[in-house]
Amino acid sequence: MKLIKAITSGKKAFILILAIIGILLIGVSYIFSEKNTDDTLTDQAGDELAVYGKMLEDKLCRTLSSLTGENTIEVMITFSGTFETVYAGNIKTDGISNSTYSSEKTLASFTSTGSQNPIIVKRNCPKINGVMIVCLKSLEAEEYSAIKKAACTALNISESKIYIIGGETSYG
Repeated sequence: MKLIKAITSGKKAFILILAIIGILLIGVSYIFSEKNTDDTLTDQAGDELAVYGKMLEDKLCRTLSSLTGENTIEVMITFSGTFETVYAGNIKTDGISNSTYSSEKTLASFTSTGSQNPIIVKRNCPKINGVMIVCLKSLEAEEYSAIKKAACTALNISESKIYIIGGETSYG
């Protein structure tokens, strides 16, 4: 009992325990998850989202490292949904009377080597749910403010979606 209290006393020990529990949960979920081969589109979207997220995290890490002079900054970004593709549509409208119309919408497509492919108008990036920034050194109020403003500007999100922790201090 005394050993457990000695290990779990302090913020660093608490964070370490949470990290170990998180790793164990990820490992257990990986072991018990079943891969469905029919979900190739979902897998591709997930892979694309992972690459996009990693790219944003790496860029933000480099920017914040340049800002603070610290090379041990870690960033995690969470997303709501995935990429959304907007297709062009053909709308056929038949006027039935002055006040009533019926319309039918179909995807606009073009023929390319004998096959019809939908016309992509644009792709919307997924929305960012939140950002967590971890610095090993303790942060002064000015550094905290500069980091938060830089992350808000770079990701175009509100300050309430950013949590910063550094050394013995944490800001959210």
